[in-house]
Amino acid sequence: MRWIRFEKGDEKVLAELGDQQREMIESLVAEEGTSDNVIMTRKGGTLFTSYIRIIRATEGCISCHNPQGTAAPFSQNEPVGAVVIERPAPEIGRTVLLNWTWIIMAGLIAGTGAVVTFYMITQRVILRPIRQLRALADNVAEGNLDIRSAIETGDEYEKLSRAFNHMLDRLEAIQDKLRKANKQLDEKISQLSERNIELFKANKVKSEFLANISHEFRTPLNAILGFAEILLEKAVTLKTDNCRN
Repeated sequence: MRWIRFEKGDEKVLAELGDQQREMIESLVAEEGTSDNVIMTRKGGTLFTSYIRIIRATEGCISCHNPQGTAAPFSQNEPVGAVVIERPAPEIGRTVLLNWTWIIMAGLIAGTGAVVTFYMITQRVILRPIRQLRALADNVAEGNLDIRSAIETGDEYEKLSRAFNHMLDRLEAIQDKLRKANKQLDEKISQLSERNIELFKANKVKSEFLANISHEFRTPLNAILGFAEILLEKAVTLKTDNCRN
């Protein structure tokens, strides 16, 4: 690490620096908005990293370095020196390797956490409402219409749950109407059965009445038919006798 003062007598120190380091110092001095930078240099086949920082005068420095003070006067933001830190690049390489190792490990941990989080979210937010609706559908298929869904997720699943409950309410109302209609139909069938029994009894009475009437009328009618035939034969005989006389 070297400390360089920007004043007369420091030419020897600047001469000890490499060309790239001197050019970087000159560039940082010319640019007021930039105060430090890192460059890579090679010496004797070995790669080095050089961190260069320009030191500028601040208000604390000016409090002593002013025309009335004992030290050389400085102006605000005037470059007064530079710090050059040089070290072999392999240390940086190991640091970079360690950094990449930690970054990869952090990425693996973050990826595992993301997978676990996605699995938990999938199980709780997506699959759990679907399982509840499937169990509800199985109960309805078994004939249990009193069950209702209680999903309250504030999303489309809750809307689907409400629609399912509304469908069950309609099915239950339709079943009540069908029960009432079946009850009324049973009453009508019972009434028709009673009327059929009455009609059967009336038909039986009618048959018995007709049988009795036909029996009562048959004997007199046969007698009348017999007398009529006798009278007819008598009339024919009398006519024949008259014709002979």
